[in-house]
Amino acid sequence: MKKVNSGKLAGLKESFNTKNVRFGSYSTALIVIVIAIAVAFNFVIGQIPEKFTSFDMTPGKLYTIGEKTEKMLAGLDEDVTISVLAEESSADQTLDRLLKRYEEGSDHITVKYVDPAVNIGAAQTYSDATQNSLVVSCGSRETVIDYYDIYQSDYSSYYTTGSYDTSFDGEGQLTSAIANVTSDDTPVLYHITGHGEADTGSSVESLMRKQNVTQSDLNLMTSGGIPDDCDCLLINAPTSDYSAEETDTVINYLDNGGSAIIIAGYTAESMENFERILSAYGMSLADGIVMESSNNYYQYPMYIVPNIENTELTSDLAEENANLLIPQARGIVSTAGDDVTLTELLSSSDGAYSKQVVDGQISTYEKEAGDIDGPFGYAYLAEKKAAENADENEENASDDASDNDEENAQDAGEDGAAEDQETAASEEAQTGGRVILISAASLLDETINSSFPQISNLDFYMNCVAELCGDGGTENISVDAKTLTPEYITVPALQSVIWLAIAVFVLPLAVLISGFVIWFRRRKK
Repeated sequence: MKKVNSGKLAGLKESFNTKNVRFGSYSTALIVIVIAIAVAFNFVIGQIPEKFTSFDMTPGKLYTIGEKTEKMLAGLDEDVTISVLAEESSADQTLDRLLKRYEEGSDHITVKYVDPAVNIGAAQTYSDATQNSLVVSCGSRETVIDYYDIYQSDYSSYYTTGSYDTSFDGEGQLTSAIANVTSDDTPVLYHITGHGEADTGSSVESLMRKQNVTQSDLNLMTSGGIPDDCDCLLINAPTSDYSAEETDTVINYLDNGGSAIIIAGYTAESMENFERILSAYGMSLADGIVMESSNNYYQYPMYIVPNIENTELTSDLAEENANLLIPQARGIVSTAGDDVTLTELLSSSDGAYSKQVVDGQISTYEKEAGDIDGPFGYAYLAEKKAAENADENEENASDDASDNDEENAQDAGEDGAAEDQETAASEEAQTGGRVILISAASLLDETINSSFPQISNLDFYMNCVAELCGDGGTENISVDAKTLTPEYITVPALQSVIWLAIAVFVLPLAVLISGFVIWFRRRKK
């Protein structure tokens, strides 16, 4: 019996030493190794942020966050929760992928899904919100972004073209909401009315809401002055002059640390009082309308494409070689004294010149005798020093602080108070008015900005708003909606005929000729 068992065992061992078994063992081991490598590779890839493992091929870059959002997320120092009012499995996929970019952009961003169908509290609290709406919260502050504000439809051209445009405003709404819940400051901008001022338009109003700036109209004749909560004034292309009293009100507000964006368009009416505001801040407007030299205009010399100076306010536009289009601009001339510092934001070419307008017309685009030679500025930031008595107050406050410091050297509390007094006096002495003057009413023209979506007029304006509204450290966080409407390539009829001829005749003929040549050469061999 032992011999039989020993023989079976030897035969079993021998069967494992066959070529087939060895080959099978190697194959199995190799398969296990490959599977292990694949599992490890997928695990490592799964830890890499999605922005590095997937590519946004959508025409409007729907899943990509822009530089403004990246900068805001990088500076975020408070925890923000974005709650999606939907079950995760049924959530909007476009919105879901965008939210992942926000989570990857900051450790302070958390995204969670709340299904109102099973969460009774959420259903009651957000009963007015639609499915896939977003709740952005930080501490006790929160804001709700309705789903229908993320996907927007424009029917303005429906009755003429039979189609409408749809846009995705996920980034614009989210970035604005995060900035809103993480800031205690809500700037207020007052738009002066009563002098034929131009309307800013719906596009600007939308961007201002995203910037979290409150806008209100202000009539200086009836208001009794400029409200205390005013962070910035907007004077948008008045067509009739200010009264002397209104002018004094504006200048006094500015000289006491106020700010203003002034857009000055061409008008045939005398504007002596209005121009007195500009003069107080070291600027004047050249007579007429500026004509530009080559490479600085679009189609016509008065359709100006200005040079964008590389300043702190315009650096983003300058670095990306953005274009502005400001038809019928006026030239700004510096008259600044020692009390005003001017920073040029937009400038003309050296060959620019300003032509007089007679009876609402210019005689020719060509330069003539009597035209005013450039170069000019098209936009300036003017910063005025405080009044002279502020310097005296600073010296007095500094002397008082020094005396207090010497007398109470042993008292730390009084030392701190003296230092605070000195610092406050110094800051007060440095407080002066700030004005941005833009010499083209066309900057905010709705027709121009909608006809040329590639221009950056509104980006420049929102940079100005961010500079003057708030605490001075405000950034432009207004992001435009991204179109979902496909862009079709229209091929001209002549090009269509050419390509048809190439495809139908030229290419087949080339193939036949090359085949004949090859056949003929082989036949000769």
